[in-house]
Amino acid sequence: MDTKKSKEPVGRAGRLPTQPEIAGRAFALFLERGGQHGRSLEDWLQAEQELGCGQAPRQAASNRPLGLRLLA
Repeated sequence: MDTKKSKEPVGRAGRLPTQPEIAGRAFALFLERGGQHGRSLEDWLQAEQELGCGQAPRQAASNRPLGLRLLA
C-alpha cells in the first residue's frame, strides 16, 4: 500500500473543493460586487484561494488552481 501523501493542495475540509463549490463562491463574489461583468476570472481565482486551492506551489499543471488547469 502506498503511504505517500499527495502533493495536491487540500481545502479547509481536508479535500479539494469541487468545481460547483468554486463556481458558487465565484458567483457570490460577482453578486457582492453588484453584478459587475468582466471580472469572472478574478472572481474564480479568488474563490479558489478562499476555498483552499492555492496552498501548494504551482510548479506542475496538477498543482495549479482548478481554473488555470481548465484553461490549459
